[in-house]
Amino acid sequence: MDIKLEQISMRFGKTLVLQNMNLTISSGKLVSFLGPSGCGKSTTLSIIAGINKPTEGNVFFGEDCITEKAPEERGIGMVFQNYALYPHMTVFQNIGFPLKMNKVSKEEAKNRIREIAEIVKVEDFLDRKPKQLSGGQQQRVAIARALVKKPKVLLLDEPLSNLDARLRIEMREEIRRIQKKTEVTTIFVTHDQEEAMSISDSIIVMDEGKIQQYGVPEQIYNHPHNIFTAKFIGNPKINIIEDCEVGAEKLNIGIRPEDIKIDAENPIARGTIEYIERIGREILVKVSCNNNTITFFASKESQLNVNDEVEIGINEKDLHCFEKESGKRIDLKENVLKALINKLKVN
Repeated sequence: MDIKLEQISMRFGKTLVLQNMNLTISSGKLVSFLGPSGCGKSTTLSIIAGINKPTEGNVFFGEDCITEKAPEERGIGMVFQNYALYPHMTVFQNIGFPLKMNKVSKEEAKNRIREIAEIVKVEDFLDRKPKQLSGGQQQRVAIARALVKKPKVLLLDEPLSNLDARLRIEMREEIRRIQKKTEVTTIFVTHDQEEAMSISDSIIVMDEGKIQQYGVPEQIYNHPHNIFTAKFIGNPKINIIEDCEVGAEKLNIGIRPEDIKIDAENPIARGTIEYIERIGREILVKVSCNNNTITFFASKESQLNVNDEVEIGINEKDLHCFEKESGKRIDLKENVLKALINKLKVN
């Protein structure tokens, strides 16, 4: 089921939360809304769900305009971060609750509950109450309950935020597996870029009620359309060197930490190590170059210490250029590396 938003705007009082949003989510895809708190991602989800009606614009499921339809008329399944399971019901009863509301026959309901329980791997817990389950198991039950009624669209609102780090990784893999198996069009709302990058067919990056970029994870990471996306995606954050003079133009230049290396043969800058953090297979290093802090990775075998001087190298093709005023990405220009060297050189 394709989802299409046309000219969606949303105001709460005098506050404009969404501004002229247009997008299409293709049938059977898992798409993440990603952005900081207050960017409008959960509001967009609530409009798709029918919880809120947009101030302007329309929502389509396929060719059907559903803007005026109530949530229960839209054919959606929804999973919240708090699971919202009924504590007095068994897992079987929780999963089957939507079918009971829709007056599905007991025999059909029993078959559908067991079928979806096997898909989400909770078939061994059907007689238990939610309090007898782990957080990850409760989340699986919540997903099963959302899917048992065979929705056209599955909506997941920060579904993993209450889980510990290990379970988050496990459950995002499970959500991806379940989505692929069921082929239901899925929207996943998160502020966690790692979750979005690992789970999604495409990502919609949002800020201040606007779409900053919509594309596959690799494209968003490797070719950010603007400096907001470049800064928001990536951990550690991209290095931004501001006010680099390229001809008569001032640009902000971005370099991903993994694209920088210690290079005594072809250095572009020399700096002093301010900070070292050992993170398993690599070392995270922060170097001060002419009042600019550069973050990069070094191999764990590197014999580095705070206050050491090091020379770093960068390939020009790995640079990202942004207009200073608008923040928009621009094509790599001539003499960009030269401008960067001039900015980082020690006076």
